[in-house]
Amino acid sequence: MVSNQLSFSASLNAILQIPLQAPVMNRELINKMYSPTAYFLGRFTSNMLFQIAYPMTMILCLFWALDIDESAENFAWMTGFGLLSNTVFCAQGYFLGICFPDDEGAVKLVNLILIMLWVMTNGVFANLGTANIVIVGLSHISPSRYNCEGFFRRMIGNVPTI
Repeated sequence: MVSNQLSFSASLNAILQIPLQAPVMNRELINKMYSPTAYFLGRFTSNMLFQIAYPMTMILCLFWALDIDESAENFAWMTGFGLLSNTVFCAQGYFLGICFPDDEGAVKLVNLILIMLWVMTNGVFANLGTANIVIVGLSHISPSRYNCEGFFRRMIGNVPTI
């Protein structure tokens, strides 16, 4: 759930900013102030400084509530996976926002479909051992799968058995 929540919030926050940034970007590109690559990397980097607050708040609240190994190394791994997930899905939001700059409804729908696809291939909703070839193939490139595996395989070492 942590992975899914981080993915949706990061990508949607970036998508909602693109229509507001488009007029400024067009004006500055027409004035030849810098290239589109420099603008995108600058906006992405500056946005990531603000986007870090949400995953850090979630991780700080959940780390001690999950009854997992509370070592500094485990906290560093959980923080790293959370920030990496946030960065990947923020980039997805920027990419989709640029691909569909005029229609905010379409970009939200495409983002939701992609996130549902990534969530379906992370092994939480489908058993990857018995899934069809499409799901198994997509699971090899799914950022959500690798993030979930990082959270569960690394962090949840002392799960009590019932």
